Amino acid sequence: MSLNDSIVDIAAKVDDLLEPYSSHGKKNALVAAVLGLFFPGTGHMYIWETVKGVKLFLLWICLIFILIIFSILLTIITIAIPFLGIITIFIPLLFPLIFIVLAIYSAYDAYKLTNEYNERGNFE
Repeated sequence: MSLNDSIVDIAAKVDDLLEPYSSHGKKNALVAAVLGLFFPGTGHMYIWETVKGVKLFLLWICLIFILIIFSILLTIITIAIPFLGIITIFIPLLFPLIFIVLAIYSAYDAYKLTNEYNERGNFE
């Protein structure tokens, strides 16, 4: 079973869990964008694009774990080799940039897809 198949299975389970609480009517694009901005992927889940939503959410969680591990490793390197401290200060500045780009992409894409969803109008 591939990673993509596993993600599709997870998305199907999320759909099943949320189905009793769902409203398949028109969706608010601003709500989708705000959800996507603060928790990447949740805006997509709001409009039932669960596979894409789960992928973005898992990417966000993985980035958090990578940031934690990377911070620990940089601390160890800085303690072990003090003169590298100046160089290692600038490397962690890339992570907030990556988080910001992911959040903005998620918010924009959720907003755009919500408007497309509402224009199609084929609500279940």
